[in-house]
Amino acid sequence: MTEFSKISDQDLLAGLTTPRTARITLTTYRQLTRVAQASVEELKQLYRVDHAVRIKTALELGLRMQREVLPPRPLLDTPQSIADLLRPECRGLCEEHFWVISLNARMELVGCEDIAKGALNTVTPAMREIFRSAVVHRPARLWRRIIIPQVDRTQATPISRPPDASSAAVKR
Repeated sequence: MTEFSKISDQDLLAGLTTPRTARITLTTYRQLTRVAQASVEELKQLYRVDHAVRIKTALELGLRMQREVLPPRPLLDTPQSIADLLRPECRGLCEEHFWVISLNARMELVGCEDIAKGALNTVTPAMREIFRSAVVHRPARLWRRIIIPQVDRTQATPISRPPDASSAAVKR
């Protein structure tokens, strides 16, 4: 539910035109569907031309959005699928980046954000940025950590790094 879903039809129309025009429109047509079915010429008889055009434009945008076919969200259920998603974005980067990948309950992408840029071999993201991303995208779950291997820039293969003392402390 959006913040506008609780606003009355008359108030929404008043945002496009004037309160008087909104009241006349809903009194005359009774329903938004009937307003959408009316021609611009019919609406011009009630009030100014620019108000008729604004109302018809907004209703047409709503119709187009309703007909729009959304592309399927990518399924990110393996480390390889996440690497495939980020590879084009990360190609050519010379420093570490921290990405927050938000998934829904079906492991489909909800949001992907690069929230921190670090040095050559380290990045320290701010926790507030990680949680801000979680609030914005509302993922099904929030992972404690994401491990992306350091890549040797002279070779195209990842280098495996031994765990340091700090990551061993986190696992406990």
